[in-house]
Amino acid sequence: MLILLFIFIWFDFTIACSSRFPIVFVPAFMSSSLHIKSNIPSSIQLPSHCPHQLEGQIWLNLKDGIPLNNTQCFFKYFTPFWNNSNKHFESLDGVQIYYKDFPSIEGISSLGPKEEPIVQRVLRVWYKMIQQLKRIGYKDKKSLFGLGYDWRYADVNYNNWSKKVKEVIESAYILNNKKVMIVTHSLGGPMALQLLFQLGDSFCEKYIEKIITISAPFIGTIKALRSFLSGETEGIPVNPLSFRNFERNIDSVYQLMPNYQWWNDTILIFNGTSYSASQMNQILNLINETKDYASFIYTNAMNRYPINWTPKVKLYCLYSSGIETEVLLNYSTSFDNQPIQTFGDGDGTVPLNSLSFCKTMNLEESINIGKYDHFGIIKAQKTIDYVIEQSCKTT
Repeated sequence: MLILLFIFIWFDFTIACSSRFPIVFVPAFMSSSLHIKSNIPSSIQLPSHCPHQLEGQIWLNLKDGIPLNNTQCFFKYFTPFWNNSNKHFESLDGVQIYYKDFPSIEGISSLGPKEEPIVQRVLRVWYKMIQQLKRIGYKDKKSLFGLGYDWRYADVNYNNWSKKVKEVIESAYILNNKKVMIVTHSLGGPMALQLLFQLGDSFCEKYIEKIITISAPFIGTIKALRSFLSGETEGIPVNPLSFRNFERNIDSVYQLMPNYQWWNDTILIFNGTSYSASQMNQILNLINETKDYASFIYTNAMNRYPINWTPKVKLYCLYSSGIETEVLLNYSTSFDNQPIQTFGDGDGTVPLNSLSFCKTMNLEESINIGKYDHFGIIKAQKTIDYVIEQSCKTT
């Protein structure tokens, strides 16, 4: 009897929603699995146990202890360096870092390697939502796409990502004879808006039905600033200072810092002096090691697209709150120690003022779905139900 009831409910839903929009996912910072292919010149000195030639998954790869107990090799391979000649971050000579599965959802469903099923289960990201979409008929690379990227960079033009995404959207439109629905999480929101701004209104009107941003840090986070100043391990059990040099050389960390044009509050106290977000360049210049480029990268990141711009497509904004989130950092004399933090409302990663900034934009709907943390929200059944509902809703 229960089986018959399930079949009836499923059949009724598929009839009610017989034609769905193809969905493309734009994931968050650190939420695309990444592979490495390296042939590093012998003239470049590496730690003695780090091979010059390497191929495989680098984010994350617990079998080889990356990055947990193999931090020297990981940071050597994975940390970009600043090229002052062309004003860009670059990978170590001979190293390629890339999202292997593009445009499949495989590399964003879980960050764990396929050959490590237990790790893959632990490191699931979009898995729950993807499985439920598959149950109602979505198919990988036909109506469901994962636009993973090298999340060290928040410039949509890096590694021709924007060109590849444009081709995927056009292909999805042709395959399904319907416009595309974009679903983003965290940094994926600003990435998608930057992309659509670059592609232009005529492209959006023809190919994009709607965009749903989930937990988008529209005007940045204090956490990114702390990452730059004193290091943030994202839960990985290593010394924060080990991560700090890496984070100071990641373009996307600058993109996630408080936006000096829109963030009005004091964000830092250092040695008794208070700094507001409008003084971000002064804050960045407190760090001698990055004085040559930090302000340049930050200013460029803040001006990649008009932050309050809305594409000519329907925009929906989901976020959560009710969890203590850092809003102010207080350092006494040194950035080598973690600060005293002042907390406010948010999702544990992004403060509420940044999450709810979408209310100032021309959008269809903004919904605070309740008390979920920054990553918990994309696994929340409320969120999944909303995405499924919107996948077949035309008005």
